[in-house]
Amino acid sequence: MFAALALSLPLQAFCGQPPCDVYTQKAPPPQETSTCAVVQLGFGLISKDRPKRAEKLFDIALKRTTQDHDQFLEAHAYRGLSDALFLEGEYPASKADAEKALRIFLDLKDAHATALMRDDLGLIAIQN
Repeated sequence: MFAALALSLPLQAFCGQPPCDVYTQKAPPPQETSTCAVVQLGFGLISKDRPKRAEKLFDIALKRTTQDHDQFLEAHAYRGLSDALFLEGEYPASKADAEKALRIFLDLKDAHATALMRDDLGLIAIQN
């Protein structure tokens, strides 16, 4: 049972860092400026069909995650950037970012996110 639980939790849960909730539409507090908050705000803009603004936030998050070596948020920033580019009809660029996210999620052994990315890649292929 514990092995199944371990496989379903993101790596950060075992590293002592609180996981960033990137799946719900819950907005972070206005004063929050962490990379997690930037990614959450980006996904909030995606849900409001504001891909250009979201794209800027995901670019900021990617710069931060490179400095912080945070693969979990890096992958989700690529996932968000892919979503934004998809909404803009930029399918080849969306696919490239989705593939980057997928590679990282596979390395992190994040089954949930891996499944999401494979689904996204399927949608991109249909649109292409």
